[in-house]
Amino acid sequence: MSNVPKLRFKEFSGEWEENNLKKLSELITKGTTPKKFSNSGITFVKIEGINNLSINKDKCLFIDENTHNKELKRSILKEQDILFAIAGSLGKVAVVTKNILPANTNQALSIIRLKNKDYLNYILFVLQSRRMKKYIYKNLSVGAQPNLSLEQIGNFNFFLPLKQEQEKIASFLTSVDTRIKQLTKKEELLQQYKKSIMQKIFNQEIRFRADDESEFCEWEEKKLGDILDYIQPTKYLVKDTEYNDSYIIPVLTAGKTFILGYTNETDGVFENNLPVIIFDDFTTANKFVNFPFKAKSSAMKILVSKNNNNIKFIYEAMQMIKYEVGGHERHWISKFSFLNIFIPCIEEQTKIANFLSSIDSKIEKVKKQLNSTKEFKKALLQQMFV
Repeated sequence: MSNVPKLRFKEFSGEWEENNLKKLSELITKGTTPKKFSNSGITFVKIEGINNLSINKDKCLFIDENTHNKELKRSILKEQDILFAIAGSLGKVAVVTKNILPANTNQALSIIRLKNKDYLNYILFVLQSRRMKKYIYKNLSVGAQPNLSLEQIGNFNFFLPLKQEQEKIASFLTSVDTRIKQLTKKEELLQQYKKSIMQKIFNQEIRFRADDESEFCEWEEKKLGDILDYIQPTKYLVKDTEYNDSYIIPVLTAGKTFILGYTNETDGVFENNLPVIIFDDFTTANKFVNFPFKAKSSAMKILVSKNNNNIKFIYEAMQMIKYEVGGHERHWISKFSFLNIFIPCIEEQTKIANFLSSIDSKIEKVKKQLNSTKEFKKALLQQMFV
């Protein structure tokens, strides 16, 4: 096996030196879950608080000073400690920064304290590399919860270039991470903006005007069943669930996954009454769909507009409904179709739908940029490390 990477900055040459975390660390340990938590006090980091190499303090818990200094003394965190998940969400990684200290953690996160902090940024990317992912897959213990031991973490071997090359690699990948964080923040802000503006639109704090600047008529209260009809998905159900990304027809669910996969079945494709809303009859989860598709579940209702009402407007209005799902029953016919919403005339519906669609387009553009940048980073991590 070669000990130089496939992708390398042209000013560097020579072989990389094999090393492991045990040699480079002054401490590799883990914490313990305390007997009780507090409402405030010392930050207690859990896996849920780790995202994009950083720690979100808002998703951390708290312990009191006595627990921190005595009961959990061995897992007191220091600035520039690396946290690496060894149970549950294996491989999640973050670096401890000054703003979360004083802090502690539990047994699901290993604490890696390097002897030489100059290696820190490079090691952070090594821990995200394909080599580490393969190491996890090969060594994890499968039980109630997949995990790695501290010894296994210490024995993780990798190849290390000279300091100058380390710095160049880490600097380049940090710039990619910065771009990912910027795009993530941009998407979050656009989502927040849409949520805020929808609140004002559907509370009628913001009204649209006709093209001649005249005011539209007042909104009317109507039942969902009066403005939406439903189609049973029976003849649109996929027969074979052996999906393949090379196929072109998406198979949909109204749940979070949305696109389950792609099929080559060309019969029974829903394509003539688009756009529609797909509605899970048991959970009331719903999605707006404006492309041909097949369905997975017979529990799905396909909702179509009545009387030329704008289906996109109705979908967005449905997102504002607060509805508590009860028992395991079908909801559309028995309850959901009887819920009331306020709707304006069709012309104002269209203006609102077009405005919200323009925000959706911006969100989708940022999502594509974000996914593309993440894929770029993934390719770099595969090729820039041995």
